[in-house]
Amino acid sequence: MRRMLSLLLGLCIFYSGIQSAHADAAPTLAIEPQFDEAQSFSEGLAGVKIGKKWGFVDRTGKVVITPAYDWVTSFSEGLAKVGNWERQGNMSFNRQGLIDREGKVIVSPEYKTIRQLKNGLILITKDNIMGLVDQTGKEIVPLSYNSIGEFYEGLSVVSKDGLFGYIDVTGAEVIPLQFTTAYEFHEGLAGVQSDGNWHLINRNGEMVMTLPYKSISNVSEGYLQVCNDEACGYLDVSTGEEVIKPQYYYVYDFKDGIARAGKTQSGTYGYIDKYGNVVIPLKYPNTEEYTYKDGIYCVFPVDGTIGIYEKKNPEKGLMILPYDGIMPYFSSNPYDQAANEGILPVMKNGKWGLVDQEYNEIVEPQYENIDDTFVNGIIRVKKEGKYGFLDMNGFEAIPLQYEYASKPAENLILVGSDNMYGFIDKSNQVVIPLQYNKALGFSEGLAAVSIKGKWGFISNPLVNSSK
Repeated sequence: MRRMLSLLLGLCIFYSGIQSAHADAAPTLAIEPQFDEAQSFSEGLAGVKIGKKWGFVDRTGKVVITPAYDWVTSFSEGLAKVGNWERQGNMSFNRQGLIDREGKVIVSPEYKTIRQLKNGLILITKDNIMGLVDQTGKEIVPLSYNSIGEFYEGLSVVSKDGLFGYIDVTGAEVIPLQFTTAYEFHEGLAGVQSDGNWHLINRNGEMVMTLPYKSISNVSEGYLQVCNDEACGYLDVSTGEEVIKPQYYYVYDFKDGIARAGKTQSGTYGYIDKYGNVVIPLKYPNTEEYTYKDGIYCVFPVDGTIGIYEKKNPEKGLMILPYDGIMPYFSSNPYDQAANEGILPVMKNGKWGLVDQEYNEIVEPQYENIDDTFVNGIIRVKKEGKYGFLDMNGFEAIPLQYEYASKPAENLILVGSDNMYGFIDKSNQVVIPLQYNKALGFSEGLAAVSIKGKWGFISNPLVNSSK
């Protein structure tokens, strides 16, 4: 009995010690567990499932959009995609729509697909026919085209009955459907085909030049990719002259003065400059272009190593590193890229490690998985089925001890072990004990948690304690 009391006392002291780092912080049950499923908060609302249907609640837990949909997505820029499954015989079809934060239907959930374009217009598809609406649901283009592309330089390629033309952002057909092929506008020009011939047109639809080639592609940095029956090269669109004679099997866009090119159908690549000079020998089986440190080109050579060519330091040439692979930044956000401070994940024999901006090894490759970016100075790794975190010096800031770990969000990390979930901080201090059956990460100060099969929301104790 004494031994049992001593053990219980020890556990109490241990628990007290863990919590002492955040003694003034305690999670508050902001919304009682009552939902069958829940999503994270976004723009002040969270999707919740009651019975078989999804709706939305506000931060007080009040249902502000009545559950009426088979699925919903989080709000973004004031809109959320919603949908229902439509049964037709033995088949089920997903019908999509859009609602605003008041629950008003902006686009009725009757479309096969709904996709927001880069300029904010919304592409809708029904019975394989496409149209456009704006973010208020106003019709910009009625359902009338077989295809509608992204807008480039204010114009989008559209097609109908095998002919292509262009519309502007108002939906007006500014260049009539008359071409058998049409490409996006780049640098004020677009390639089109009619009567078996290729042409360049300007944004007014005027023919700038007719081109005696089998195929062409996009304009990049003043150069047009052109191909005859045997090979491909480049034409200067300002003069109409071939500046790099067709001699390559593959050619790609120029970026900062160099372009990827391939000599053979088997797929060996390298890089050339705008004079046709070889910058990187055209002998590698695969190349990938990554934005990193003001631009970087990575080449995967034949011998199982990786070569790196830095655009800003061309005098270094192709640098060979003793790794099998390299992980680019999947985020184009400069803030995310700066967070890595030049540190880059590298792979060898299927395991991941880290190198610094001079490609010196920080951590020997040994992890099964690794994230592409640091968050709050740490990066998530996985080894032998357990998750932990490394700091920028390669030390284990959080030991590999969890069966699940999320990226940090609002200074807390969702972790799980033995099918229970809780939250820790970046120093591995337990802030919220592992006591939930399921949980999502914090967003807008709240996290969805499941207790005995029902979902509710807890508040971020670190956010509350700082107020």
